[in-house]
Amino acid sequence: SGTLTATTTDPTTYSPGTYIIHWIFDDGNNNIINVNQDVTVNPSATILLNNADANCNNDIDIKFDLNSYLPSTVPSGGTWTDVDNSNGLMGTDFHPYLVDVGDYIFKYEVANSAGCTTTVELTMTVDDDCPVLPCGIIYPINAVTPNVDQTNDFFYIENIDEFTCYPINSVEIYNRWGVLVYETKQYNNADRAFRGISEGRVTVNKSAELPTGTYFYIINYTDSLGISKEPKQGYLYLSR
Repeated sequence: SGTLTATTTDPTTYSPGTYIIHWIFDDGNNNIINVNQDVTVNPSATILLNNADANCNNDIDIKFDLNSYLPSTVPSGGTWTDVDNSNGLMGTDFHPYLVDVGDYIFKYEVANSAGCTTTVELTMTVDDDCPVLPCGIIYPINAVTPNVDQTNDFFYIENIDEFTCYPINSVEIYNRWGVLVYETKQYNNADRAFRGISEGRVTVNKSAELPTGTYFYIINYTDSLGISKEPKQGYLYLSR
């Protein structure tokens, strides 16, 4: 038995580097042993990455795997933190959809081989630079079978509901005798869609089911500049 003391304070309070601890052992019988011990304090590395662009905050499908930005020397299995609370971080993926334009910091922390923590800070720049897709062609599907089988249950007009491309439209449908049986503005293939029900302003039996037969449609619409385009017109076939 005896007393063991150190002449150097706890090296973990020091900056990274190598330190010497001088140990003194006194067995109580005037026998003293002096021993020097080298201790290395390893750094907790922080790596700052260059900004990465997260284009288009209006596309719900865009996402960025933050792990793909990590240097190859950084161990996997760490955790990402949304430092600026963008609310776009889901696991390791950043989703910029509806995130305000600006810079956002994400922090990655993982234990390195020396037993210390490696930290990576990545700045993602969110913008609203979204590609403008070309307008689709308005194309009527001229078969209507309103039997609730999820197929042709209504008069489907492709791209009529792209209101950025075609901000104004109206649809008229006439029976074989030229009587207006359906009319609406801002046709949208949803709550404003022809389902074989009489809704024309001069129809005698409004809200009545129309009989099987051939009908004539007229589609009026404007382009994104508000210019009226040549109406689409033709026949549609209603079958029950």
